[in-house]
Amino acid sequence: MKVLVTGFEPFGPWQRNPSGETARHLDGATIVDAEITGIVLPVSFQRAAAPLIAAIDELHPDVVLNLGQGGAVGVRVERNAVNRCRAPEGGDNDRYEPQGEAIATGGPENYQSTLPVTEIVELLNNVKFNAAPSDFAGEFLCNYVMYTTLHHIATQQLPTRAGLIHASPLREEVPDLTNGKGMRLKKWIDFAESVLYLLRTSIMV
Repeated sequence: MKVLVTGFEPFGPWQRNPSGETARHLDGATIVDAEITGIVLPVSFQRAAAPLIAAIDELHPDVVLNLGQGGAVGVRVERNAVNRCRAPEGGDNDRYEPQGEAIATGGPENYQSTLPVTEIVELLNNVKFNAAPSDFAGEFLCNYVMYTTLHHIATQQLPTRAGLIHASPLREEVPDLTNGKGMRLKKWIDFAESVLYLLRTSIMV
């Protein structure tokens, strides 16, 4: 089994991005007999798709697990990606600021994750993560990468499963740590490894 894990470089005011650091940490790892490749994507609507698609086409992974930095609390396993690009004020890392344009002209309005979302949430809660499913991955780069991944898989008729998980920023960069805000990098790696173990045992039995 081959798994591609993607994360992002830092963006905006953040000095670090735990999604990218987790992907980099997992690159080259083996979980059970699943071979993990991790890549770090630019926070750029105009530059993220090329390395993502190139990695999928080169590796032919059984699973693509997209990771992204999300809200201040918990882990959110995304169910849907929408065909829209929108950036916060100031834009992405290239200062590009789309306002609702389509990711893929003529593409479906949305794609659903093909990962076992319910099982992932249950597993993460069992191992003491604050996990929940989410029906909206936003319209920024995380949604863009999830949609682009699923659209490429669909149009190329690949037998690949894919989805996205959001988790909290690093605790070192969250000034208010009340109500469980922020996560250590070790916790990021722990939850990602737990998910990969589940995927290995549930998807490729």
